[in-house]
Amino acid sequence: MKNLLIDPPGYSHVKPMMSEYPVGLLKLSSFLKHKGEEVDYFDFFPRKAFVCATTIVNKGDSFKRFYYGNNEENLRCYKAQPIAINRNDFYRNTGEYVSRLGSVFPRIYSGAEWHVFEEYLKNNRPDKIWVGSGISYYYNGTVEAINMCKRIYPEVPVVLGGIYPSLCPDHAKKFTKADVIVEGECEEFKNFPLDYDILPNRPEYLVSRFSRGCPNNCKFCAVSYLEGRVVKTIDVKKEVDEIARASKKHNLRKLKLFGSNMLIPEKGKIFEEWLDRIIATNISFEIICPEGFAPELLTKAMSKKIYQAGFAWISIPLDSGSDEGGMKKSMGKKYELEDWERAIREAGEAGFKKEQIRASVIYGMYGQTVADVMETVKILTKYGVRVVGNAYTPVPKSSWYENSDRFKELDMEYMDGELLPAVTNVKDFNDFCMASNLLTDTMLLGGNDRREDFLKQFDTEDKRKEGEMIGKEMIDKMATVLIDISEQNEVLSAETKKLIDVVCDLTKRVESLEAKK
Repeated sequence: MKNLLIDPPGYSHVKPMMSEYPVGLLKLSSFLKHKGEEVDYFDFFPRKAFVCATTIVNKGDSFKRFYYGNNEENLRCYKAQPIAINRNDFYRNTGEYVSRLGSVFPRIYSGAEWHVFEEYLKNNRPDKIWVGSGISYYYNGTVEAINMCKRIYPEVPVVLGGIYPSLCPDHAKKFTKADVIVEGECEEFKNFPLDYDILPNRPEYLVSRFSRGCPNNCKFCAVSYLEGRVVKTIDVKKEVDEIARASKKHNLRKLKLFGSNMLIPEKGKIFEEWLDRIIATNISFEIICPEGFAPELLTKAMSKKIYQAGFAWISIPLDSGSDEGGMKKSMGKKYELEDWERAIREAGEAGFKKEQIRASVIYGMYGQTVADVMETVKILTKYGVRVVGNAYTPVPKSSWYENSDRFKELDMEYMDGELLPAVTNVKDFNDFCMASNLLTDTMLLGGNDRREDFLKQFDTEDKRKEGEMIGKEMIDKMATVLIDISEQNEVLSAETKKLIDVVCDLTKRVESLEAKK
């Protein structure tokens, strides 16, 4: 049987979509080959990024582009498509726009041109089609890819799996023409190794998944729904042996590690074993772990082993630095600021430089204020660690999403965190956009200096507003006192009347200025 595996395109806003290896499809490929079946693979976005996709840095009037993925000249597919700035970018502005609270954002298509995919399909008829779909707000690309498959080969069965159909099975059944919708992990092939050989270009890095599941029930997250509330780990020896084998086969030293709550099982002993085995391979790995480590569970000894194993940086999330509006409880935080401060101090003592210590912050959350974000920025600026801003994305099956009629009324594409879907008024929207520029501007030199300058302006603005409020209150009190005096006297002097008129005029002017703001 000939199987076609498809990693579909997506539509995003503000910036191009991020593209990771489709881990489920790569495991499925190993499984199908193990059964003796033939496998073809079409990836709409073949540049898989180790750190991030393309980052554009503005230095005055000049722009410099940074690529953390396949070198342009090494790409072996889709090189003839005229997209965006050059033929290898794989994204373009569609000419469509999204309006949000007075701001307009472009609708960006990320992926190979449709005529390239259509030609590929017509020249490679499969017996079965498997589509892996990631983030739910990219669903439109998945729908269009399946539609084209069904238009050209209506009799060929299509199986849809991944995060989107797992979180939104009813939505997937309604909007896609897939014959089979798979929810959750497929037990049949989840333990098979990743088949890097099917990638259209030479792999740039390896991927490992250490653990799944989360005992917390954070209101913004759906990990506990997708993976369960019990933290399950891999077979450490088997996994490290596979990492070493793949590293030697593909001559790769970069490793991206994923895992939920890695330090929980046996109080970190299983992860410590993973680190010991990685160190024992004597392979000089460059490891990144985007999800980070819980500060209350991170010990000094563990930080030392993480450094020795070859981690390029250590991520110790802060998420929110204040508890305004009950943020701490809503986010399921199990640690105090003191735990985070200790963890970053000990990470520095373990060998990590300040710029290698990353602290993630979530902004634009349901019920969050800009003041809460600014308090967090102040804390991060004080310690000089690298800030990683993550826009809040309403996730189907999470508590905040399921209990909000607002989110359900919007098309799922509008759940893109870059559009700040939880923010409901123009002022907050503009303020969060300003804050997001500070939080996500990690590539610009002098980032901390820029934050310090902004915080000074922020504090000055707060003091100015506070001064205006105090002044207005004093004028109101003066007017009230004078009017009381005037009511107690039958005859007012001409001077008192003039003074009352002046105070009333001042009050009207202050109110007019406030209304204009």
